[in-house]
Amino acid sequence: MTSSLLWILIAIQIAMGAFDTFYHHEMTERLAWRPSQRRELQLHGVRNLLYALLFLTLGWLEVHGFWAMIVIAVLVAELVITLMDFAEEDMSRKLPASERINHTLLALNYGAILVLLMPMLIEWTARPAGIKPVYYGFWSILAAASAAGVALFGLRDLAASKRLARLNSAPTKGLVDGLTGRQTILVTGATGFIGSRLVSGLVDAGHQVIALVRNPAKAEVLRPPITLITSLDQLPGDARIDAIVNLAGEPIGNGLWTEAKRRKIIDSRINMTNDVVRLIARLECRPSVLVSGSAIGVVWTMAGSASD
Repeated sequence: MTSSLLWILIAIQIAMGAFDTFYHHEMTERLAWRPSQRRELQLHGVRNLLYALLFLTLGWLEVHGFWAMIVIAVLVAELVITLMDFAEEDMSRKLPASERINHTLLALNYGAILVLLMPMLIEWTARPAGIKPVYYGFWSILAAASAAGVALFGLRDLAASKRLARLNSAPTKGLVDGLTGRQTILVTGATGFIGSRLVSGLVDAGHQVIALVRNPAKAEVLRPPITLITSLDQLPGDARIDAIVNLAGEPIGNGLWTEAKRRKIIDSRINMTNDVVRLIARLECRPSVLVSGSAIGVVWTMAGSASD
């Protein structure tokens, strides 16, 4: 594999992939700390381990026959995982513009790599099976360093996914033992880490849950039966709501706390709380309690006085 153009494209792919990992996955999106991204982390982990195998193979070995077929199979598996990752990202989070652009450039560059690489691999499959050590100087060293890096991040992502799974594995039974009778509870921010656990506990205890969600595609994480709404305006004035738990707001763990981020965090909570108070004011039968979470504490008040 002596094509300079092919190695240049691989180097560009490595650079863009490293930028995506460090800037988006680690610094701004902080995927390893978001329970909603557990499946995405699994896909990243497996794909990174496949990348490590490819880098070591292409940088240090020339494979023929059956072994070349294995490399082709790894490339096909990587493509399938990437498509699954695209679908998972669209369902579980909103990608920033820079990450979506970077993904597009990665896909285009990867296509160019395959155009140059696949004919060579196909030609190698026609040769007798064998593995021959090779050395391409700087390119081999770059391949080895990249393999070590992606393998490390792949193992870290798989470990983070297991850690996030443990956060969701504790039983929800008993979370709402204090509620007597069958209650109708409105939960805003229902698909968040706390919200989804609360909804699960309420449903398990036999209560009726009205869940306000920003993205209906994320509602699959909620345990049925529930009533889904995307706006408080969808609730009529004669709706019966016994209590409201307000957990909606800009996520606090998915990026750096820049001035703009902090303003979004504050504004989202103020605006949603105002919307909840307006809902209470127009309900014919007001809920007995409003519990409002701000991600750093909880404030509760009797809803009858909250609208005065």
